[in-house]
Amino acid sequence: MRMDSQGRDILYSSQRKGSQAISRFRYRLPVEAKPARDRSLEWFLVERYLLFTSDRANRIRCGRVHHNPYLIEQANCSDWTVEPIRENGFPVPSGNPLSMLVAEPVEVNIYPLELHSPIGGNH
Repeated sequence: MRMDSQGRDILYSSQRKGSQAISRFRYRLPVEAKPARDRSLEWFLVERYLLFTSDRANRIRCGRVHHNPYLIEQANCSDWTVEPIRENGFPVPSGNPLSMLVAEPVEVNIYPLELHSPIGGNH
């Protein structure tokens, strides 16, 4: 992963191990960010308080996170690629995304990660 800034523009790129494809995004930092309206689609999409990851044995781990509400706004994204969508096996959309959000940075506390069991598991 790589992130560079040019004024208020953020240039972000990443490349998955073993892939030739590079994901690229260019977007502007928020100007008038505010918390998502309670129970709105934006609230549902950004206010997640669980972190999921995989360990070296490819087991799913889950941990609780805590942070102040994100201050968000619609993203001004002038360049983006579909590589994350394609690499995860989803159909590639033919048009622009229905929603792109950008947030101000927040401090996040991450609690210990536990092995996640999908049926009747820890979370």
